[in-house]
Formats: sequence, structure tokens, C-alpha cells
Amino acid sequence: MTLQCGIAAGFHAKFPQGFGLAALDQQDPRRDLVKATAERPLGGLTLPGLGLPLQEVDADNAGGGRECSIQLCPQIGRQGVRRERCFKTDGLDEASLAETGAPGHIADSARGIEEVRHHLAGPVRRCIQPRLIGGGRQIGRTRGLIEVEVFGVTVERDITSAAQETRKSHALWNVLADMPGDEIFFGLRLDAVPDGQNAFAEKSHRDDLVCNARDMRRITETGTDAQLDTPNCPTYVTGYKNDVNQLFWGATVKIISASDAAKLIRRGDSVMISGSGGGHCIPESIIVAIEKRFLEEGQPRDLCLIHVVGLGDRVAQGVDRFRHEGMLKRSVTSALIDSPSLIPLARDNKIESYTLPQGVLSQLTREMAGRRPGLITKVGLHTFVDPRQRGGRQSETARDDLVQLMIIDGEEWLRYKPLPLNVVLLRGTTADEDGNVTMEDEALFGEMISTAQACRQQGGTVIVQVKRLARRGTLPPKSVKIPGILVDHIVVDPDQRQTYATDYNPAYAGELRIPLEHLKKLPFSERKIVARRAAMEILPGAVCNLGAGISTGISAVASEEGILDDIVLTNEQGFIGGAPLTGPDSGTAQNYDAVIDAPYQFDFYDGGGLDIAFLSFAEVDPAGNVNISRFGDKIVGVGGFINISQNARKVVFSGTFTAGGLEVRFEDGKLRIVREGRHRKFIKSVEQICYNAAFAVKEGRTALFVTERAVFQASGDGLQLIEIAPGIDVERDVVAHMDFQPAIAENVAIMDERLFLPQLMDLAADVVSRERVKRSRSQA
Repeated sequence: MTLQCGIAAGFHAKFPQGFGLAALDQQDPRRDLVKATAERPLGGLTLPGLGLPLQEVDADNAGGGRECSIQLCPQIGRQGVRRERCFKTDGLDEASLAETGAPGHIADSARGIEEVRHHLAGPVRRCIQPRLIGGGRQIGRTRGLIEVEVFGVTVERDITSAAQETRKSHALWNVLADMPGDEIFFGLRLDAVPDGQNAFAEKSHRDDLVCNARDMRRITETGTDAQLDTPNCPTYVTGYKNDVNQLFWGATVKIISASDAAKLIRRGDSVMISGSGGGHCIPESIIVAIEKRFLEEGQPRDLCLIHVVGLGDRVAQGVDRFRHEGMLKRSVTSALIDSPSLIPLARDNKIESYTLPQGVLSQLTREMAGRRPGLITKVGLHTFVDPRQRGGRQSETARDDLVQLMIIDGEEWLRYKPLPLNVVLLRGTTADEDGNVTMEDEALFGEMISTAQACRQQGGTVIVQVKRLARRGTLPPKSVKIPGILVDHIVVDPDQRQTYATDYNPAYAGELRIPLEHLKKLPFSERKIVARRAAMEILPGAVCNLGAGISTGISAVASEEGILDDIVLTNEQGFIGGAPLTGPDSGTAQNYDAVIDAPYQFDFYDGGGLDIAFLSFAEVDPAGNVNISRFGDKIVGVGGFINISQNARKVVFSGTFTAGGLEVRFEDGKLRIVREGRHRKFIKSVEQICYNAAFAVKEGRTALFVTERAVFQASGDGLQLIEIAPGIDVERDVVAHMDFQPAIAENVAIMDERLFLPQLMDLAADVVSRERVKRSRSQA
């Protein structure tokens, strides 16, 4: 027997011909499976295991307060009913049963139906005999005896309250026919029933109950829009799978389709979506369904969309699907670069747009979960997210203050206010029947549990997309990343990919380590020169962060040069050790030692845990202030840049000297500029301050700016040129392409010639010769 969750949330079993549950040996593992399946609360009652040995009694003499329940074992064949049995258990009251009973049906195919009126609940003083109505038909291809034992009922608590609860529902058992082989599908349906009525008795034609296996699969795969042989199937199955899953399995989670999930989002809702970058942990199928609903119905609209980091493939996937005018009212994120269609909406003031530090939004979910008054931190002081500058606003329509300046014990702090959450969309790999979610195939963890807790605290709805379902109690408890007590709905997408670019890579999931020579190498270019020069700042034992952009290439250089094991590379998504990836899958890593939830990674960063941060830059002013966030009409966002740059002991900013068409050539260990880039990066004034150099110097932090032709350092007097590449003229190739005159060191050094040769640099020898980083008193 195999068990899986079906569309009607019953169980799916294969029975051999003549198979009977009562005939199972007591040691047969299938007995335990069926028993565990049946023991689920239903309307305050407990359903005992199928096929349990009970004392058989005479039905006619079972009254007078005797305890009684029913087990039904119909033989389904050409002659209809074969037998009726009554077993001793708890007492029930027939008068209440008339109001609260739950007639059960065993349905054949369209050729005919065997109907069993079998009351499952309510107190009675005598046994109610089950009966079959109508002629029998063989079920599917099965011939001979199929023994189906429908369980009795024992009262778990006060019978009066139990009856009151049970009065509001009734059950429908369907044995669906026309299944391939000897398969029988068991499903349970529940309807609200007014007091004193048996609404099910008013259901008229037996043909309404028919739903064959093919249609079950069609509904599972394509939803209620599928072309069906049995048109009533969605009404009698799909429409009730939520209540079925909750009450039959005893679970609090409801399994729904992506389209049903989209319908749970209302106009004006605040919706938070999990994930990172190019498809990592993004519940894409739900996002697709939300877009589809909006295009068809114009709803939901005026949403507040919240996501900690950029989500999308920079073309049309991810939150780019919210680009349709009227769909969004507000966007709160750390980056828009991954969803380029949202940028003009912010630029043209069609939405309220805020970009706040990634670490702030990540940690804020945890503060919200604990009902604290927001996140109080120094991250963002003296940058564009400081309310004395722009408060993180990227559009003129963004008028609300999400950030507040505070003075605590004479020091400046920023308070980031809690955000409302009506619905959160999360993702995992496997969910069990209670909604417990594991993430074994995912490329990162993100803020899953904190987001779910924050939403639950506000009374919002938590929806999780997964790839597969598991039976309750089968998931390793320590692998559960989102407990079922936090989950309202599960959406299953069996085609869920690990990222947009990768179906599944076991190295991303931490399932295995790949040989270092298999890590992607950088082509020999100006970007590799920059990554190499930055890597020369590495110290043995240093804990480092690799930011987005050109700095991600440092992991490839470290691997190629054999120094990857001498340092600990991390990224803001929670990876510790290994090699963070470049390209479309950047944000994850390979060969890592650990991966933790993102809020804890940012705790480590904000607490000064980073020895060196390798970040990218786009614009630099004479003071050494850096902008990576906005350039006129182009809104990028900051990601984790502010958290990292403001708290690392040393920052190495990396980038090409100019951008837009830069072309260089390497000749005998020297650099020659063939064509200069169209856009200058060293300018008089940056549009938004993402790194405040003066604040960093005041706090004793140092910064280096590395390009393919020159290296600068930040000081109290601004930028100072300290190195130039061999073959480069300071005035012609450096100063002439800056909007200001930098300070120039008395003895400008020549950059290492090995940087400009295609062969390995032997950086390992340089790194091991340096003093190892010491981070604690015991290492001194």
C-alpha cells in the first residue's frame, strides 16, 4: 500500500484483488499505516484505526446505553449488499444522529452507484444498520471481493459539545471508479449543515457524485479550469479539499491550488514574498497566478509589495509580474534591479517606492514576530535611508516616514517601523499534512520562519509553495524550517525549480561538495584583474563577505589560486564558507560549511564579525562617499550594501574605472586602454549616499577602491591615489577621467605585474606568509 495526499485529501491506496484490511496480520506495517491514517479528530470525535479487532455484538440487543459503533464491510459485486456488522464501542443517541449524522457514500462510475448510508457521528442508544441501495457494479478493473472497513466512532470529550460541533458538518466517502489497475481513491468531503437539518439528504441525483480518476488527476495538474469528463467533479472534490484536509487528517493546513492562493489576496493587502535574486526560494507559481488573476479580473490591486531582496530574472519573472499599472500602490524592498519593469513605476511616481537595507528588512521580520516596536539600529545613519536625507524614498509619492531618528543615551540610532502584513508567500521543498515545511532542496533559507511568525502575529495568512507532500510524522523534526502551526495553506508545484536557471544542483542544496577545479573560472579580462587585485587583500583566517557584481568573482579567483580554504567567504543570504556563485545563480554558494537564516547572518555582520568586505561601487565622490543605489532614472537599490559596508573592519570597493564600452588590452604584463568607457564613476557629487566615508573614518574603519588601472584609499582628507597599473599614465589615463583632482601619494606604487598575465599568480604563497586574523582573546 502506498500513501499520498490526493486532491480530496483522503488517501490513495492500491488493493490487490480480494484484499481485506481485517485480514492483515497484526505485524503487517500496512496496518499501522492505515491505523495512523484513520486516527484523526473529526468534529470533536476520534476515529479509531481501520480494521481494529472489536467485539462483535447483536445489533438488535445493542441499545439501552450499550456502547456501539459500526464497521461496514460491503462486498461489492453484481448483487449489491452482502453483509452488515455492528461492533461494541461507545454509546450514541439516535435523536441527535438524525440532526448531526454524516451519511457516507461508496460511489461507482457513471454506470451505477452503491450508496451506503452510514452515520459516523452523534450519540445513539442503538446501532444503526448500514445499508446499500441500488445494484452493484464492479469497481474499475477489480473483480471479486474488495473489503473496505469504514471505522466506527468513539467519543473523545463531552458528548454534548461534540454533537454541537458535529452538527455543523457531514462526511461523504467516495470510492472513485474507472481507475487504472486496482486503484481505489478514498476522499472525504465536509459541508456546513444548518442545525436540525441534514443538508446532504437534499442532494438529489446519484450521478452528481461521480468523479473518475482521470478527472482527479486533471484537477490536480491544471485546477478547476480543466476539461473534465465529469463536470461536477470540481464541485464535489476541489471545492471541499480544504475542509477535508483540515478535518480528516487532523491538520490545520489546507492544500490549495496556486489560483486559489491568488484569490486569498484582497485589494489593498500588504503582501510579503520570500526568496532572493534569480529564483532562489521564490514561490513563482503563486506569483504567476496572482498576475493571471489581475489580468483577467483586475484584482487584486493597490497592493503593498514587500520583499527583503530583489526577486526576478531581470526580464519578466519574479515580482516583475506586478508591473501592471494599478496592481501596486507601494513597494518596499532593498533592490529593484531584479525586477526592471517596476523601476519606471517608481521613477514616474506611479507607485510609492522605498528601498531600505536588506539586513534591516531581514531583521525587521524577526522584530515584528516578537511584537517589538520595530528595528533599532545604527545601520543607515548618514546615508540616503537616514530620515535627514531621503528616508529610503525612491519616488515623490512615497510620503510616509518608515524610518525615525532616535537618541538613546546620547547616541544616534535609527528606528525602522514595523510593516503591516496581510499575506505572506513563502517557499519550501516538502510539506507534510500538518503544514510542517522542510527546505532540503532549496538553495538558501532566507527569512522564512521570521516572516511566517510576523504574519501570524498580525493575524495574516501564511501560504507556502512546495514541490511535494509527505505524510504527517515522516519529516525529520530538525529539518523543519517552517512549523505547521504557522502555515495556513500549502500550494504544491511539482515542477518547482531550484532557481530560474537551474532545475536542481545538489551542490547548491549542500548535498555534496564538488571538486574545486569544477568551479567556474573567470575569463581573463579587466573584471578578473579587479577581482585578483581585491583578492590580494585577503588575510589567512579572515571572515569575508562578497557582495554583488564584480566582487562575486573573488570566490572564483580564490578557488583558482588555491586560497579558498585559507579564508571564510560568506554572503548576506546566510552562507558561511565555500564559494559564493557568480552569474544568474548568484546569491547561493557551493561547498559551504553552513547556511543560516539571513537575519542571523546580518546580526553577525552588524556586530562587526566581518574582517573584510568586498563590495562593488558605481559612483564615488571626492570625500569617498559611494553610491550604488540610483543614477538618474535608473533605480537599483542597495541590497545588503549598507549593513556590510558600515560594519566591516575593512571594505574593499571594486569596479572598473569607467563604464559603458570600456575596452582594454594586456601586453607583456602591462595594461593599455583601447577605448574609454562612456560613463565616469569618480564624480563631483553622488546622487544618493550608500557609504559615508567620513562616518566610517570617524569610527575607525578603512576602505580601499580597486579598479583595473588604479587603487585609491579613503582618508579624512578624501580619496588618495596609491597605485597605478604598469603602462598607465596618471594624468592621461586616470585624472583626466575623473571629475575632481584626487590626492596623490608621494610614492605611487605600481600594481603587481602578475595581475596582468593570464597564468596563475601564486597568491597562496602571499596569503600564508601573512599573520593570521585573530578574533578572540584565546587566539592572541
